[in-house]
Amino acid sequence: MSDTLIVFDVGSTLIHPNFSVLADWVAQRANAYTDVDVLERAFRRALSGDLFSINDYTRQADAFFTACGCGRSSRELWPAWWEEVVLAGGANSWLYTSVDVDAKETLNRLKNVGCRLIAASNSNGTLRAELDSFGLTDFFERTYDSADVGSEKPAPEFYDTVLNSSDAAVCVHVGDDLIKDFIGPLAAGFHRALLYDPADVYGGVPLRAKVRKLPEIGVVLGLVS
Repeated sequence: MSDTLIVFDVGSTLIHPNFSVLADWVAQRANAYTDVDVLERAFRRALSGDLFSINDYTRQADAFFTACGCGRSSRELWPAWWEEVVLAGGANSWLYTSVDVDAKETLNRLKNVGCRLIAASNSNGTLRAELDSFGLTDFFERTYDSADVGSEKPAPEFYDTVLNSSDAAVCVHVGDDLIKDFIGPLAAGFHRALLYDPADVYGGVPLRAKVRKLPEIGVVLGLVS
């Protein structure tokens, strides 16, 4: 049995945007029609593109809408449009409606080998309701919503709140953002962090520090074969 605590980010890690819906939204807003796979990579690259300017919607929006082939005549509207996308998470979201195909099987398998699981996310006070709506709540012994904690990733206080509630021998953080889910947790004292990178946006991150699919988590951590 493992004495490992795994802390999962939720949005874009366990629950994803419906990229077909996002493609339709881009078409309506910007009159641009983009292949869904291209759009997903553009979305994930935009979120990662300006690593040290957290929530810099102007730069992220420029990266996203340019990659989607949007005409620059509407460029002044891009930051406001992008903010709609970035803030679209939480319960009853119009965009985050797709549970990762491997989420439940992965969480169940990790629990079966003795891992303790926590969900911790920057959210709007509806994290638990969101997990409830997708049938994920029972996998986690606790949830941490930034709106309730009073701070959000990558603030050290957020990670401290999570770590101070655990006496696990090993604490691991898993999520899709290099700063908020990888560098931040390690700096705060997590023993290990894994970057969830399904579109291979972070090509320079070593394979031992990231996964392309959720079932790889247990394998990379040496918990399952």
